[in-house]
Amino acid sequence: MKGLQALSGDHDPDAAATLFLQSAALARKQGAFAWELRAAMNLARLRANQGRQREAIELLEGVYNRFTEGFETVDLLAAIASASRRKKKID
Repeated sequence: MKGLQALSGDHDPDAAATLFLQSAALARKQGAFAWELRAAMNLARLRANQGRQREAIELLEGVYNRFTEGFETVDLLAAIASASRRKKKID
């Protein structure tokens, strides 16, 4: 949430990226894959908006590939669709 606030309120992409990374790291430490995925999706969106498509794809795929179940959930479907769209943009 703080990362999204930094983007919308302060318009500070660097602060937002830091907050997204911190959120993802905390979620990873706690084994909360779904929360890590959401943080990665927000960071990937930010990176893509900065013209860093490859980094966005790597972020999404890195988290997605660690899942072993739940592939039909909305978040996982959105993550893989987002990565696929970004791949098409750089191909």
